Amino acid sequence: MNKKILVVFEGDIFDRKGLFNAVHGRIRALSANGGYDIFPYCIQCRDTVLSRKVKHSSKKPSVNHRTFDSVDYKVLSYRFSIIDWVLTEVFKCKPLFFSLFLRKTARKFKGYDLVSAHSFKGGLLAEAVSKRQDIPFTITWHGSDIHTHPWKSSLVRKETARLTANARWNFYVSEALMETSSPFPGHKMVLHNGVSMKFKRFSDEQKAELRKRYGVSQGTKVVAYAGSFFHVKNTMALPDIWEKVRTLYEGPLVFWVIGQGREFGRVRSELISRNKLNCVFFGNQPPEQMPALMNCINVLVLPSLNEGMPLVTMEALNCGCNAVGSRVGGIPEILGEENTVPLGQDFTSQMAQKIYEFLLEPKDQLHGRGFGWDATARIEDAAYKKILG
Repeated sequence: MNKKILVVFEGDIFDRKGLFNAVHGRIRALSANGGYDIFPYCIQCRDTVLSRKVKHSSKKPSVNHRTFDSVDYKVLSYRFSIIDWVLTEVFKCKPLFFSLFLRKTARKFKGYDLVSAHSFKGGLLAEAVSKRQDIPFTITWHGSDIHTHPWKSSLVRKETARLTANARWNFYVSEALMETSSPFPGHKMVLHNGVSMKFKRFSDEQKAELRKRYGVSQGTKVVAYAGSFFHVKNTMALPDIWEKVRTLYEGPLVFWVIGQGREFGRVRSELISRNKLNCVFFGNQPPEQMPALMNCINVLVLPSLNEGMPLVTMEALNCGCNAVGSRVGGIPEILGEENTVPLGQDFTSQMAQKIYEFLLEPKDQLHGRGFGWDATARIEDAAYKKILG
């Protein structure tokens, strides 16, 4: 009989980006590996009118589940509470209503052999289920949940230390992220993300047709950013970087902006005010559309202040893009340190220079590497066999 694994993570079922796609890839790879029945649950915050205004987000429909690539995700909704916000942000106390949500939800799960959680809130629910059902749990840490949030809040830091200590295994998506976790106790190992096989180099004929569809004239180079617009992504650096690229590069050039988020409006206004920049704003795009977009991009830019193991850079390289990024977190592990720039006073100038060099002379950054999910599934399977016996 197959072992039953409960997967819990916080995400946005209507905006599937990095973490959601990483979880999805892990589930599909482990399912294909055999031996497990996997039941995924997505923890999702239902915003109020006030919280949507603060987050600059839109109202989303209420759904119980959604299916992608034959994987059925059940949705666990909790409502944003201003009381919880005051308790956690002002008084550094545990949230009242979210804690009630965890206890109530944990009672629903029975008959599983193991809980696999992703990130902080997933870990909290996994711990609650583990205590009630006396089953082991693991946590995969993806980025901000380790390198940012614990250092902004003493409450989150204390809770994170307890979670890592109690989890049977803690998986980290990059070497850099595991090093960052050194103040926290627990059993640890690196478990890299992979990339969907949909991200691959298209033929020259397919690329030409796609570029025509997206309005890119022959000979025009595309420089792009794809991802969320939050402070940790350092997206406010894009206007200066791109203006410097425009000054350096004399040929036809277009800048693509893919994604949305809290800082999107400010970045968009700043880019529009730079008269020399020819920008196209795509907004959020479904994951199914990203391989086509990536095959049109010449250079992808990732100026983040911190990262775990950014899936978007792996996807870009698999599609034949060049990519440059900041020298933080797991970015150098993917791109190579020579294709990254340290944060600092000359950051935007150095980033522009790297982009300019790739526009003049594209290079192979993969060097024969692959980012498949199979290796990840084998490591995860071996860890679960040790845990389950």
